[in-house]
Amino acid sequence: MQIATFPFEATLMEAQMKKQSIVSGWQTFDLKIVTFTSILLSYIKIIMKLYKSNLKSLSPFLLAISFFLISTISIAQNKKSDEDSEFSYAKFENGYIVTTHAIKYSLKIPQGFSEIAPYNFQAVFNKHPFNVSIATVISEKNFIMVSAEKVTDSSGFLDYSYYKPVRLSGLDFYMKDDCVELTEEIIEQATDIKYIKENGFDFGPAVYIRHFYKNTTDGTYEYVLNYGELVCDCSDKTIDNKFMEEFNKKLINNIDLTIIK
Repeated sequence: MQIATFPFEATLMEAQMKKQSIVSGWQTFDLKIVTFTSILLSYIKIIMKLYKSNLKSLSPFLLAISFFLISTISIAQNKKSDEDSEFSYAKFENGYIVTTHAIKYSLKIPQGFSEIAPYNFQAVFNKHPFNVSIATVISEKNFIMVSAEKVTDSSGFLDYSYYKPVRLSGLDFYMKDDCVELTEEIIEQATDIKYIKENGFDFGPAVYIRHFYKNTTDGTYEYVLNYGELVCDCSDKTIDNKFMEEFNKKLINNIDLTIIK
């Protein structure tokens, strides 16, 4: 059975297990472009040395190469703005976070939380390409991020049944908890976390987060609700029974989820 990994969890797995890289397919493509660019620039330098006396006749050739480089580097950009995105699976509507793909849920925005504009991006996880839409609300110490996703290679590999089955707002999910210290390096690598930070949420020294997963039976679409709280560290002294009691109480009070029929 293949283990599905969505963006936020991919980052947490990197921080905790040090066994997986959180470099998306686009980021890998960027690296290949940089390598190719370096080689090509070296080639240009060789040409300039060999034909130093006749650069004027070579200028159209060099200009063509420069245009090719600019075009290629532009293609390697790894993010699309909401204006030119080809998909959008999550939005804010009348005080709710609403998902519009195959798993249609409506999450009421709790009092004291402010909205961060939805963001759409493409990424590769476990060698599978994804369309990802996130919609996030934040308070001083907590965040709720809804991630609506589609695996676009028709593999149907999404399956979270290896996690703990739970009920949330009367709906069936699979659940996983994490606590991790988010370094600047990790934040820089993770598209979703970086976007949330850039839009006003300070992750601080560490974050405790609970993930709720739901996928379609054909393994193509998924809905992930992430509820996080800032903590000073991930020690047993901090994440004790008292913390978990308060965390669970606040989560229940802040999560009001319904199916859109």
